Amino acid sequence: MILNKQIFLDKGSGNNWEQFEESHLFSHSQTIDEKEYQELKKKLLSNNNFLFYWSSPSENFSFIAYGDIYSISRKEFKNLSKFDDLLKNLPFKIISNTKDISDSAYPLFVGGIKFPSGKTKNLWKDFEFAKWSLPQILLLKQGTDYKIVINIFGNEINEKIIWNNIEKVLSKEYQSEIEITQEGEGQIKILSNKSNSDFTQWSVQVESALEKLSPQKLQKVVLARFNEIEFNVTPNIFKQLQQLEFSYENCITFAYKSGTSIFFGTTPEKLFKVKDGFVETDALAGSIQRGIDTNEDRALELRLLEDNKNLTEHKSVVDFLLDRLTPFTEKILFDLQPTIKKYSNIQHLYSQIRGKLKTDVAIFSLLEKLYPTPAVCGFPGEDALKTINELETFDRGLYSGIVGWFNLNGGSEFAVGIRSALLCGNILHAFAGCGIVSGSDPLSEFNETELKLKPILNLFANETVYKS
Repeated sequence: MILNKQIFLDKGSGNNWEQFEESHLFSHSQTIDEKEYQELKKKLLSNNNFLFYWSSPSENFSFIAYGDIYSISRKEFKNLSKFDDLLKNLPFKIISNTKDISDSAYPLFVGGIKFPSGKTKNLWKDFEFAKWSLPQILLLKQGTDYKIVINIFGNEINEKIIWNNIEKVLSKEYQSEIEITQEGEGQIKILSNKSNSDFTQWSVQVESALEKLSPQKLQKVVLARFNEIEFNVTPNIFKQLQQLEFSYENCITFAYKSGTSIFFGTTPEKLFKVKDGFVETDALAGSIQRGIDTNEDRALELRLLEDNKNLTEHKSVVDFLLDRLTPFTEKILFDLQPTIKKYSNIQHLYSQIRGKLKTDVAIFSLLEKLYPTPAVCGFPGEDALKTINELETFDRGLYSGIVGWFNLNGGSEFAVGIRSALLCGNILHAFAGCGIVSGSDPLSEFNETELKLKPILNLFANETVYKS
């Protein structure tokens, strides 16, 4: 076992455990080596109590959260800033054995918030509308440093059942039920692959959206569609996450598990990150495909940089973010002209925005102002959301919602759940959307959604399509 109870207790010497109550949460951090990290990473992601995974290869930062020991939640999108009040009045005090884990760069709560869709479907029944959980075990990688963190309430330190579970998970001899029973990769077959919206249906939706656009009222609306894939067995999520990390190094790869469902993806869109009193966010809107060689790729890049439709769409996102950030910041720096951010299958117009936060800015008050962005909803937001609820026939759930983490020391990072899919047993729903503005062409927009579906669908490109 990598971490044992005695080490845990010895590290906390000077504390009288017998006097601890539920109002004390002890967070113990211990350094481990890379090999131990990799072994535990695979083990935790294959366990039924796996909770949340986050990986940002470009920043050499990742973590796995396991087990939910405390959570806060809300049932609706309205007044998300209420989370700030809940966090100010947590019923426990955190005691850590190291200053590192108290730093603003490390997560404490993990979770997500659904897109404020007007529809509710059983597809997302395993996930609450908005929930943030404190994990029992946290496995962290920061640069070349590897740590394991155990969170445990004071009144449970001597509970055998708690320690038995922790010891079982961390034991090198232990294999999860999923690892033991999972069928071989070669046995996975695709039984069916269908879209909820063919081109004819999509064209009707886009044309309906275009009729609702006007410079004075609705300037942009984001419409989405999905593919539903049925497998003969449940795919190995660990394998899929590894592929996403490798193929999309400058994206955030994530997985959020609740019940028997896993929402996962590799998003290029950071909602915002707060560290050391600064907030960072990206405007990522306007896109075009990659070229088959360097010359074609460059030509497509130049076309995107000169395309009025995409530039207008991008500017609306930049203006929105600047407007919403201004009341919370003392100073804002941003790119005056967009650049290009390239991914393996697509390239986007990109602008970075960074601001110095005013004193005592509350995380969820800021989040409430920045989300939903024009990139996933439209502009103005209220009219765009109304149009989405009229035209889309499905519940987006966490797709285009929020996933991320935060702590109580001012640190946080939230991403928008795009380039993503929901896996429920052996059924996968892969989602994609695009912005409809004046001049949008249904065929062009349909092809854009097909392009955006590729990060997920390509994970299964080599699987056999079963024919009875």
